[in-house]
Amino acid sequence: MFSKHLRNTHIAIVLPVILVLFLHSTGNCQRQQPGKSTGKSVFEASLQSHSAEIHKIKKAFKRLDVPSRPHRLNIFSDINWQYAKGASSERLDVTLHDLPDSLQPVTIRHRLLEPDSPMWYVTQIAFPRPVTLRINADDGAQAWYGGQRIPVYRGRFFHFPASSSPKKLVIRVLNNAMHGGLNSVHAYNHQEFMHYERYRKLYRRVELFVEKAIQFEELSNTTVNTILLAINNPTEKTVASAEKALKHLPYFETPPYLQHVGPGKLSILWETDIPTSHQVIWGSDPELMNNTIESDSSYRMHEVSLSNLEPGKTYYYQIKQHENRSRVYPFKLPRDTTHFEFAIWGDSQSGWETFDQVVHAMQAHPLEFTVGVGDLADQAWRPQEYTQLLQTLHPMSAHTPVYLVPGNHDYDGFYDSMIAKDFHKYARNGNEPPRTYYSWSSGNAAFIALDPHNTFPVGIEPNSDQYKWLVSELKKPFWTDAKWHFIVLHHPPYAQGWPGYHGEVSVREALEPLIEKYNIDFVVAGHSHAYERLIKQYGNQTTYYIVTGGAGGNITTKPELSDYPKMDTVLFTHHFTRWQVRADTILFQAIDNDRKVLDELTITK
Repeated sequence: MFSKHLRNTHIAIVLPVILVLFLHSTGNCQRQQPGKSTGKSVFEASLQSHSAEIHKIKKAFKRLDVPSRPHRLNIFSDINWQYAKGASSERLDVTLHDLPDSLQPVTIRHRLLEPDSPMWYVTQIAFPRPVTLRINADDGAQAWYGGQRIPVYRGRFFHFPASSSPKKLVIRVLNNAMHGGLNSVHAYNHQEFMHYERYRKLYRRVELFVEKAIQFEELSNTTVNTILLAINNPTEKTVASAEKALKHLPYFETPPYLQHVGPGKLSILWETDIPTSHQVIWGSDPELMNNTIESDSSYRMHEVSLSNLEPGKTYYYQIKQHENRSRVYPFKLPRDTTHFEFAIWGDSQSGWETFDQVVHAMQAHPLEFTVGVGDLADQAWRPQEYTQLLQTLHPMSAHTPVYLVPGNHDYDGFYDSMIAKDFHKYARNGNEPPRTYYSWSSGNAAFIALDPHNTFPVGIEPNSDQYKWLVSELKKPFWTDAKWHFIVLHHPPYAQGWPGYHGEVSVREALEPLIEKYNIDFVVAGHSHAYERLIKQYGNQTTYYIVTGGAGGNITTKPELSDYPKMDTVLFTHHFTRWQVRADTILFQAIDNDRKVLDELTITK
């Protein structure tokens, strides 16, 4: 019950205190001695008694009004819409000169099976006063009013000027998925909406410092009174005062997680609620960690690199921030570089309860790393999406590195530019500056992560920088000297699990001419919310296409298949894939979140 409510929580919902503790206690700074454990489970710790002052804070927060959007204006109920599919040659940046002439009447909600297509919607409407529109479109939208482009404000919200006479409203939907279109357009009085926005931001700040305060029993009366004043009367001044009172207690907003940065090297990343300095101690003895990395500069997003790590050796690390410290976490690099295991999963897509089950199922195996192949979040423009992703992944990622690959849902919903802002923030993957496509090696296996979503429509065109980079990587020794070769990305070249969707033709056209020449053994993707497998022969090269889109996103209860391609296996269930490398053999399994093996192969070169 607890995790179900937790996974569906947004900032506009008051979190019961026990859930707040459960959510954050796996990663938050605690007052404990280095190398020592509290001996309590997360659940037991969340049930511990609190002081009278902490109970006052909790009760006051429960009484605080939850932010709610203003009432919608009833101005779109009798509006007539027209629609036309855009030209296949359209890219991200267009003008109204690209608006098709052949418009047809439609009713909103309007969705069609038009993968990777621009979709134009037009109407005439007057706004007697400034309004904010919430444009709910798959996957995102651009908007014009009276011939002027209206920039996105946040996620799906756009601010429109007043007009006493009707003007042309144009919405261009950019569908990067399968079915897409214009689902709804809701209007709000702009002044009332901005009042809501100001309160929403204050509420979120109050929520954060309350979550922080209840972790600490030893708060002075002055601090408690400052917090209560801010809760009972949230203004910029009172909230800032409460934040200042807790400034000496930095708090993990995103718990620690590991990413590989090279042979014998790892990065530890975490995010704090306020800018703070840090100290990381680490070593091979949890009671005597004698290596220290310090930063006197203050950051919210922290990254520390550890180097000269010996394969097969267990290390421990702990993060200190002022008088607070994290738990002690173990990790190690594999000793035998030809015998190791890893997991690939995709489409966690904010299904946090299910993804939590997948994470715990993965923990049953001695994995060197995991790979998330896109749609890590559902609506990445919401700042808490990646926080929840990394909190849910934390039981594994605190000691097992994770490689993250973007999908269409990881592009923030912003189509003014194709920049995956939060993905860049959290998924650094050892790259500086952060990149959405990159490569790495592990033992006798080479990996290339691709991103066909940094353009519209989806694809990797032969003259693009990414394609040129891909070809250059395929010629490097890390690839040519490897025994096993993996391409990982979000959109699959082949898929059958969605009716009318056949995989991504543009990705297929980019990869297939390279497969035999560069010995591509595996192409692993997500996107289709199913497990799918297809084995194809290219001359002497056997290539395995795996779709693993079942880590948390919705799974259809009424499966339908496309008429082609004919995949060897299609299963509709939540799952992840496990890969055991044993020199010249790979033992492959698809495993559901109840740890049942769905499919398995033994592949030998």
